Amino acid sequence: MKNRFCLSALGAAILGLAASAAQASPIMLTGNLSGDLGNGTHTGVFNGNGLLPANFQINSASYSFLFSDDLADVMGSTSRYLSNGSTNYSQIGYYYNGNYNYTYLRNLTAYYEVQRTGEAESVSVSLAGTNIGSGTTALSQSAGVDNVYNGRSFDYQTGYNGYGYSCGNRCSGWAPGSWQSYYSDNYTETRTYTQDWSGDFGVSGQLQDLSLLSGLLSSGELQYQLLVGGDLRLLNATLTLDITELEPATVPEPGSLALVAAAVGGLIYSRRRRPAAT
Repeated sequence: MKNRFCLSALGAAILGLAASAAQASPIMLTGNLSGDLGNGTHTGVFNGNGLLPANFQINSASYSFLFSDDLADVMGSTSRYLSNGSTNYSQIGYYYNGNYNYTYLRNLTAYYEVQRTGEAESVSVSLAGTNIGSGTTALSQSAGVDNVYNGRSFDYQTGYNGYGYSCGNRCSGWAPGSWQSYYSDNYTETRTYTQDWSGDFGVSGQLQDLSLLSGLLSSGELQYQLLVGGDLRLLNATLTLDITELEPATVPEPGSLALVAAAVGGLIYSRRRRPAAT
């Protein structure tokens, strides 16, 4: 029983020393880049100085980069004429002034097409020259119709004038004529097709190769590279580390030494007495 007590005391003392030598905790580092990023390569830094302890080991790491479309104007092409279309003439008016006059109207529409194309944005994220992820904005397509009234125009007129007649002393009169006037209400209809890439997207994950973080161990800083296609906005960049702080070797406290010595002494004494007891 005494042996067990001594072993328990010794184990507790050793575990107590080990617990004081290491402590695990998560630390989040924020990259120094933000805002608009043009086409090309951009280099940023995760700076852990002031946040990381003097001696530590990295147990795991995760990264998160959040991007957004820069909302640049969509590029448009010039209008392309397609065709004309018209409705049938319909009578809209009539009056008599010695002749019958009829007015007819139709709708005449000129059709155009416009193709508008936005910019596709993409990014590739690297640590220490090694790609760790990539992403793109999402494709969206839409179509819209714009109809503009351009006024009324005269097309043509047909018909004949009336005439007077006489039957001697027996009769006389006027035979009315008949005129038809044709007009068009003119419209321009433009159908616009838009194709654009937009929205937010992220590049995130768990880092598999912790050797890419060697810069943090040596200097407290880690560079990252963003290869951007198009124009993007970087909303934030974070690197989350799970680390264990390593304490430098120190002389144990007197109380801990006394506990270890007592446990070891008890073991030796009990072993020496065991043969005599037997």
